[in-house]
Parts: sequence; structure tokens; C-alpha cells
Amino acid sequence: MIEIPASGVGLIGELAENFAFLIPVGTCGEPPASTWDVILAVEFLHLGTHHRGRVLIALTASASAEAARNILGLDPDTEVDAESRRDAAGELANIIAGNLLPHLFGEGEGFDLTQPSAAPDPDLTEGVFIDLGNGILGVSVEEDRP
Repeated sequence: MIEIPASGVGLIGELAENFAFLIPVGTCGEPPASTWDVILAVEFLHLGTHHRGRVLIALTASASAEAARNILGLDPDTEVDAESRRDAAGELANIIAGNLLPHLFGEGEGFDLTQPSAAPDPDLTEGVFIDLGNGILGVSVEEDRP
């Protein structure tokens, strides 16, 4: 796992707020006690080093539903189905991965990213956990060195 520095945590919080209107209120030292609703992986290839890895994004049910309502412009009391929650989480995963990787590896570095897909491990226990007030956003970056 690649450690995400405080500046990266701030970047993730800004992206969540600016894109999905999810307001960070702090960080959590541990993952939530409840299970994740959505865990997605964005696989990457670092074009300079040819190292591969993945950015994992996880949202609790309340956070994924809030993201979907905000991105889709729905009323706050609208029920959101699992597909819409996953689609919203996927959009957020793309935004976070596309901005976080250059932040971690160096601006100007190139990456080939896959579309978000179901994470290979159904749990996220290490990484950064951001308290959104009504849910948790978890982010982890793993790199497979050759």
C-alpha cells in the first residue's frame, strides 16, 4: 500500500466536495464498523515505470446514496437503487484516481486507467477514511512492483 500524505487526503476531500457535494468533516483512524456498500478498483499502469496497481474507493451506503442523489440532482429524500449508487461511486472513483495518482507520483506523470470495477478484495481495511458526516469514504492505493 502507498501511504497517502495529508496533502493527498486534502485533495480527496476537495474532489469529493467539488464533484459529489460530499462535505468532509474529518478523517477516521480506522475503517467503519459497518460494511461498505460499494468498493471499486481503478487499475492503473504508470507509463514511466510500467508499474501496475490500483486505486480502491469504498463508500458506506449513506455516502454512496448521497453521492448518487447529488450527482443526479435528486431530492434529498429520494431512494437510490444499488446501480445508481455504484454508478455514482464509479464516477467519483474516476475523478479521485485521475487526480490522486499524479499527486502521489509527480505532476506530469502519465497513467493508463481502467474503468472502475468491483474490487478484487471485498473489504477495505487500510488506507484513508474520510468522515463525510453522513457516511465514510475510504481510499487506498496499491502498487504492484515488477
